[in-house]
Amino acid sequence: MVYSPYFLYGAEKDMNNGLIDGKHYFDPAVNFPIHLSNDCYITRLVERDASELFNVVNSCRAYLERWLPWVKTCLMEHDSLVFIQKAQEKLRNSESIILSLRCADKIIGIISILKLNFIELSAEIGYWISEEYQGRGIVTSACRHLIDHICFSNLGLSKIIITCDFGNEKSAAIPRRLGFTEKARERNADTAQFELVKMTCE
Repeated sequence: MVYSPYFLYGAEKDMNNGLIDGKHYFDPAVNFPIHLSNDCYITRLVERDASELFNVVNSCRAYLERWLPWVKTCLMEHDSLVFIQKAQEKLRNSESIILSLRCADKIIGIISILKLNFIELSAEIGYWISEEYQGRGIVTSACRHLIDHICFSNLGLSKIIITCDFGNEKSAAIPRRLGFTEKARERNADTAQFELVKMTCE
């Protein structure tokens, strides 16, 4: 396990204008919620969210199953609770940051920073949103905020990857809108991969 000097979880620390030893840090206790537009925001997942999260998945199960294999194994509230508990463990281990998307204080989806690699300074972003809330720019805004304010600024990453199932044009439109470059597809590949590299000269 490789831990980032920018990633602090549950540790004693002194806050000095958001800096420790002159470096930005990420702490879920102070970095969230992140407000997007109107009444939408990103915040942490906690165990008491299990029932609400399961209900959201269940309400748009037929749609989500087309793109997300795990939906078929999410059959009861306990499955969502286990998911949240694993997400909290991955956060403690500096492996990923799994967050809820909310509007009017209701969970409407999930957005995550996955496969954190502090050697290559890279990560992947994954997301899904309730069908009811699609087409409003919520996920695009959420990705932009996570990339700019968490991935690049606080975690010190330099490369972000988004992978979409081939044919899921709504999902693929998001990295294109954010300026990602689509990588060459391998023959018979069933996913499209997009990459964004931080500019080093600012």
